[in-house]
Amino acid sequence: MVESWLAQLSEEGAKPEEEVMREWGIQAPENLAPLAVFLCSDAARGLSGKVFEVWGERIVLVVPPRREASIARDEDEWTFEKLARELPALVR
Repeated sequence: MVESWLAQLSEEGAKPEEEVMREWGIQAPENLAPLAVFLCSDAARGLSGKVFEVWGERIVLVVPPRREASIARDEDEWTFEKLARELPALVR
């Protein structure tokens, strides 16, 4: 999947694939595999649910968004009107 995407980006930008990889931060499998194998091991048991990003020589812990406010529906399904009425209040 990445190979076809990489080829497309390379063709569209008229750049070598290596340059596209650097620009987009696309990692070679040999750079990603050690982390993947480690995360599948018992040694990573305490890391369940964590998100990591491999960026060149760095591995970065990504802190995802957190839940704050919420709204609940009292109807069978969400309606556009209900969302328009109540959702903006969540971000105030």
